[in-house]
Amino acid sequence: MSRPVDLYICGSQTEQPSAYDANFLNVHSVANRPLDRLSTAEVNDYLHTAESDLVGFVDSRLVDRLGNAGEFVGQIMDDDSPAALILGNDASASDWQIFPQPIAALIRPIAENAVVFVRKSHLDRHGRLADVADPLWEWLVRSVNRGEKIQVREEPARSGSGTSMADEGQTLPKLAPKEPGRSRQWLRNAIDSLDPRSLTNDAIPDTEFTALKAGLLQIHDYLDASHQHSQSIEHEGRYRDGNYWHAIMHRREPDYGNSKYWFRNVGDHPIFPQLAEAAQTIGTHYSATDMTDSFAQADWDPFAFVDFCQHCARTGDAKAIRIAEEVQWQEMQLLLEHTYREAGG
Repeated sequence: MSRPVDLYICGSQTEQPSAYDANFLNVHSVANRPLDRLSTAEVNDYLHTAESDLVGFVDSRLVDRLGNAGEFVGQIMDDDSPAALILGNDASASDWQIFPQPIAALIRPIAENAVVFVRKSHLDRHGRLADVADPLWEWLVRSVNRGEKIQVREEPARSGSGTSMADEGQTLPKLAPKEPGRSRQWLRNAIDSLDPRSLTNDAIPDTEFTALKAGLLQIHDYLDASHQHSQSIEHEGRYRDGNYWHAIMHRREPDYGNSKYWFRNVGDHPIFPQLAEAAQTIGTHYSATDMTDSFAQADWDPFAFVDFCQHCARTGDAKAIRIAEEVQWQEMQLLLEHTYREAGG
């Protein structure tokens, strides 16, 4: 058997995993900052120090996912995959089930939701880590865009976690965000250069592929770029998904009146029933059904949700803002999946 895989735990929590198979994992507690805050130089230092070819990284919040990881690590130690992920039994895992890997890799930062394993020999052959924010995420996106296959495993989260619909520790898109800086320009470039041929063997309608890009840009706060895409396909498509992304953009701009205009041009969208149910679940979790009933008591009311977001901006009510952000994230996930399905996925 090969030597154990070196795995580095990053973050402010110092606890070791309660149980893991030492035959497969050699665990080191290192940086006192979250994994996604490590510089490229720091990650490279750990890779250089590691004696194993396959090297793991995990944020300290996620060490519970190592409990049953030994068998999976044993399976991937000697294969030729460039990277592997251990995900919780949550929405992050669903991304990799629903979408092809070139899209799944773009949806959320891997450090927030996954134990990440990378293979040093692939780094040597196919390009080292770039000097960018969140270099492991960028390298994983680059790998799947080359056609490499990432190994993915679901590991159930510890008992008692996942009590809300957002994944634990996840940074949700803001209701009214600022445009991202240049530190993640690589992410914008990766979305812009997404190749429809990497998603399906069938031809993808231009309208739906443009809507898909508008959605990916929107969830990462590239409002202007998303707007350009959605505006270019206004009123097009069977369910006018571009109009929906256009409406979300203006709600977050925020231009509430313009958002309502575009929601009138969406009509009754197929995701509304699921979205209403998700909003009710979130309201129940926060003991705040009085809030969610205002826009999702029976049916989803996009205009009332615009009003609720405006209320959040006006009052600064922290609880209302968190509820609105979780509801908005459910809306984005449902709409992104719907847009992909309409694109032929």
